[in-house]
Amino acid sequence: MRVSIGQKGGALTLQATLPPKPDSSRQVPYQQRISTGLPTNPAGLREAEKRARLLGTQLPAREFDWQQWGDKTAIAKLICADWVDRFQKNYIGNGGKLDTWEGDYLKIYRRLPSELPLSVSALAAMVSTTTAPSTCSNGGYIPGKVRGVGLADHLRGN
Repeated sequence: MRVSIGQKGGALTLQATLPPKPDSSRQVPYQQRISTGLPTNPAGLREAEKRARLLGTQLPAREFDWQQWGDKTAIAKLICADWVDRFQKNYIGNGGKLDTWEGDYLKIYRRLPSELPLSVSALAAMVSTTTAPSTCSNGGYIPGKVRGVGLADHLRGN
């Protein structure tokens, strides 16, 4: 995946075809810049090259996450419905079956307060009202199981 290094003002930027930001209305990847905050000097350029290589490996591997690249404000604005949508896209995109999604996950995640921000208390309330305590059935809905969507870091405040 091609990643370019550019300059905007006195800082270096990375430019590539990236997935839409979490709060974007766009549905498909498009050309975007990521500010590195690095100065336009030889040391800054060396670090920007390292970051460009990392970004170039994350994109084709579908490991890119806006939260890792500094867009924490957009992540913080996401509501439960947004997180469920991100998880579904990630699950299906990684080979999960739509029938399994609808039968095992969505029927539970529909119980989240869709218009409110996702929080540990919202998840705990959903799990405690949906499953019996200390059973295997409540293990599939905890934040640690949601990989690739930035959820666990969001809930930890990272």
